[in-house]
Amino acid sequence: TTTASATTITTTASTLSSFASSVGSTVAPLAPTQTSVPEGIVNMIIKIKHTFTPDLANSSSSAYKELVANVTGELNRYYATVYPAFKRTEILSFTNGSINVNFNLVFNNVSSVPIINSTSNSLQAGLNKSQVFLDVDPASIVDTRTVLTTAAPTTTTAAPTTTTAAATTTTT
Repeated sequence: TTTASATTITTTASTLSSFASSVGSTVAPLAPTQTSVPEGIVNMIIKIKHTFTPDLANSSSSAYKELVANVTGELNRYYATVYPAFKRTEILSFTNGSINVNFNLVFNNVSSVPIINSTSNSLQAGLNKSQVFLDVDPASIVDTRTVLTTAAPTTTTAAPTTTTAAATTTTT
């Protein structure tokens, strides 16, 4: 049945192309369109036991970029081992108070977001077992449980369109 269906589609496309060329028409190719699949996001805050410096508030500074790379690298490595649907960490800000790190954990979709307190509890467990190599105050870990969605683009194909050229007649 699948093969017959594929053959029918090919024949139909071929027939349309032949018909279009015989009447002076063009068949536009299928155009991709964007649709959305919502990602699940959990917001968290942790406190890193280091001294905050003003350049950590500037996302253009080398200190900010270095700390983002260190924190996201470590959290991405750890959470990927704990949650199969985990995609990435997004740092939102660093603020004073040692270094408070406000970040999002992004999951494949809303239904794959872990249950309440799971992300904070698993990070505390990882720190206790020396599986996470960040100098985090375990008592500071807060899972704010704000679950948001964002649009992750996926590609689908739209139906073909046909344009017909006007017929011309020459009389001598």
